[in-house]
Amino acid sequence: MSEADYEKNLELLVVRMKNTGAKLIFALTTPVPANSVGRVPGDEVRYNDIARRVMQMHGVAIDDLYAFALPRLAEIQIPANVHFKPDGSKQLADQVAASILKAIDSK
Repeated sequence: MSEADYEKNLELLVVRMKNTGAKLIFALTTPVPANSVGRVPGDEVRYNDIARRVMQMHGVAIDDLYAFALPRLAEIQIPANVHFKPDGSKQLADQVAASILKAIDSK
């Protein structure tokens, strides 16, 4: 998908979901390691930048899973794979849960 299409689609989705009255949180994409099959390292950075811009424009909370995962990749991510080891998945889940609790507490 082109970057322009990604931005357009995100914009449409955010507007649609905000109209429901739901509290939105957008999770940024985790790092893509070298040699990942079917993925291009660096794409996630460009697409996360687009998502960040769209979410900030709409006041949507951002859970920066990229920044969370990056310093601990060797520990939590399967080598040459965008997926995570069991403990890595748990750490990401804990991060997401904390983000949700923060959003709930801010109401």
